[in-house]
Amino acid sequence: MIRAVDLTKSFGSHHVLKGVSFEAFDGNITLLIGSNGAGKTTTMRLVAGLARPNSGYVEINGYSAKKDGRRYRSLLSFLPQSPAFHPRFTCRQILKFYAVLRGVPASRIQEVLAISGLEDAADKQSGHLSGGMRQRLGLALLLLPETPVLLLDEPGLSLDPEWRERLQVILHAESAKGRAVLATTHLLAEWNGRANVCLLCEDGIIKGTVNPHALTFAVAEETSTPQSPAKPADAKRTETKFSSQPPRETHAFRAILGREIHASFMNRFLQTFTVLALAGGLASVWMSDNLEAIAHLTLQACLYGIPLFAMLLGVSSARMESEEWPMLFSQPVRRSSIFLGKFLAAWGVFALLLAILFVPGLFVGAPVGGTFMRWIESTGLGAVFIALGLCVGVAAADRVRALISGLVAWLLLFFAFDLFALGLAGWTFMQKFPGFWIALLMLNPLDAFRIQALFNLEQIPAETAAKAPLAAWWLDNANSCFFIIAALWTALLLVLTIRRMNRLEV
Repeated sequence: MIRAVDLTKSFGSHHVLKGVSFEAFDGNITLLIGSNGAGKTTTMRLVAGLARPNSGYVEINGYSAKKDGRRYRSLLSFLPQSPAFHPRFTCRQILKFYAVLRGVPASRIQEVLAISGLEDAADKQSGHLSGGMRQRLGLALLLLPETPVLLLDEPGLSLDPEWRERLQVILHAESAKGRAVLATTHLLAEWNGRANVCLLCEDGIIKGTVNPHALTFAVAEETSTPQSPAKPADAKRTETKFSSQPPRETHAFRAILGREIHASFMNRFLQTFTVLALAGGLASVWMSDNLEAIAHLTLQACLYGIPLFAMLLGVSSARMESEEWPMLFSQPVRRSSIFLGKFLAAWGVFALLLAILFVPGLFVGAPVGGTFMRWIESTGLGAVFIALGLCVGVAAADRVRALISGLVAWLLLFFAFDLFALGLAGWTFMQKFPGFWIALLMLNPLDAFRIQALFNLEQIPAETAAKAPLAAWWLDNANSCFFIIAALWTALLLVLTIRRMNRLEV
């Protein structure tokens, strides 16, 4: 049973919900109707755990969305108004991912494909599906876990008349099993006589109940208790036992990690980087008679290619399935697990493909120890910029803005930061404090990488390169300094992104 009590929600000065209260009972189809802007979708997002109310609370079978988040979300299955998915995954792959995420047996996948009429499109990429077929894929995901509560926001908008009728049959079959079904709709005529309880949402509150057999008129009935309508007599059908335990976090994390590794290999930015890295590696073989030239070529590729493509990989990883977030965030999985899975998968695949740049040099005489160290340092630099890309991607409003913001951040670290530090060094006053602007350079992961790589490459003694004590210490401990700076930047960006992601309302 769903129980909502005095839900309020505001966006700035706009009060969308002003005290919504209702109950949706097991074995019933409860319909939420009302005009555009009445608060139906906002109410559904609060019930699905995708947003937090300013006040009030929601419970499912006594579990609170605020206090028992994972257990609460394990009791529901949600179909948003316009479901969207990673465009390069097939229907079967998407269903398999969510099945592992929810701890559902693989045999259930074929059942829901048949129910949703997607058997012939099971191996078709979701990006090639029509709007109606994506809605049916969303329906398959709704039915995949056998949860006691089904939530549907405008489920029939993208469906043709035949499938709207089939949707009614499916929902009635599920409610007959004892499930509580809560749906919003504008298609009143098609729901006429099809629901057990109809609630009229108007101006951010539940005004009362509507006769389920007179929805074409949608006139609120007078009721002494409009906020908690009485339970109909025909709704006492709760013999079926539904799954209510959230899946193990380790199982869910493995599912996320596996999917993100697959997605990273399909990422076009990473594919482009792989081609360029391979070209750089082959160039090393071509210049086999000049090991110093090979080292300088590799360094330039690292300085220019790694930060840019790692950042682009992070941004695209964050934004690729952003339209899927309403479906993904309503699952009983911590958002931090979703994000960390993205980071670790992208970083691991990037580090693996980065080896293509270094390995060819080993066959023409490049020192094994030095080459290995350059690869490790490059993966550290990649970690920083993948984390930066993910941070920007989560914070931005859309993919285009995320890419632009990521490029700006890359340019600031690559050029503007150094120009600022050098500008300070030119001031007479600041020349008395060389340690200050040297510390600024040390804090930039790109500068920390560049300085230690150049001095290792040229084998320049620290005492000949710098008179300032801080600069000399930095050059004496350049490798350790870089790894510390890279770890701090990566950790800080991960923390900022996780905090942003946990506060995100979709």
